[in-house]
Amino acid sequence: MQTRKPEIEQALLAQAELEFYTYGFKEASVRRIIKASGSSIGNFYNYFENKEALFDALVRTEYLQFISFIRQHENEEKNPLFKELSIGKEWKSHLGEIFTQMLPDLVSNMLPDFNIRFVILIEGSEGTKYENARSRLTDLIREHFMEHAQEEGVELSSDICEILAVQFINGFISIIKMHKDNMKQRNKLLTNFIIFYFSGAMGMLGLGK
Repeated sequence: MQTRKPEIEQALLAQAELEFYTYGFKEASVRRIIKASGSSIGNFYNYFENKEALFDALVRTEYLQFISFIRQHENEEKNPLFKELSIGKEWKSHLGEIFTQMLPDLVSNMLPDFNIRFVILIEGSEGTKYENARSRLTDLIREHFMEHAQEEGVELSSDICEILAVQFINGFISIIKMHKDNMKQRNKLLTNFIIFYFSGAMGMLGLGK
């Protein structure tokens, strides 16, 4: 077996990212990826068993990071800062401070760098084991909203939670596409979006009363 070189693997992954983003998994061409990376067919199979393995290497981290992010968010809600948000007077008196300083830092620190590979995972994975990723992640968020509603004794239908979850994923995708080449701006907008979205949900659930 040939010695594997990180730079060759990274070149293949970089071209695969562009190919899968442009064409999706089903229409993507391994030959185009190989040619654009300056590699060879023999060399490709030294790094990846097939197109499916290449796709998996490209999006697996994004998939696991998003699940981890939602789980971490659930844990962070036990943080005293989040508990404080459920008390009416503190919510109102500290609203400016929370939104301008504390909460953005908290969210930013736990936010992974979601990039164009997340878009590929959600929009270009038909024909792979990840083709239901959008629905799986949507279900995860929907369940999160429903748990909040049950904890607070608020009647909130599964349909409403589904809509909230779908729009959250769509918002994520839109921001990443809008600033796919600017990580700093992308992460700043994602942070603001998460704060706006979940704070709005908390208000709807009566947590700010």
